[in-house]
Amino acid sequence: FPRKGRVVAELSLSDARQLSQARLILEPKCAALCAHRGDAEVLRRLTVNIEWLKRIDQNSTQAEHIENDLEFHEIISDGTSNKVLKNMIQYVHERLALY
Repeated sequence: FPRKGRVVAELSLSDARQLSQARLILEPKCAALCAHRGDAEVLRRLTVNIEWLKRIDQNSTQAEHIENDLEFHEIISDGTSNKVLKNMIQYVHERLALY
């Protein structure tokens, strides 16, 4: 619509369930593919991310937890070397963030 800006569609409970199901199917497959294809840079990024996870405490904000979780899954999807899977995971995460 002219002069209205972007409109963000709300996410229904049904949509959230379907996206969660897709995430549960995609992420383990991406992790397996990353384990086979990931290089030294992916391993370094994962190590940094996991070390941060080990230092999480009650003073960490929910936003920090979410940011770290999304970064972890982004690293995994990068490690697949598969643009289609990376885009699918990104879509699922972006849509779930609306819920």
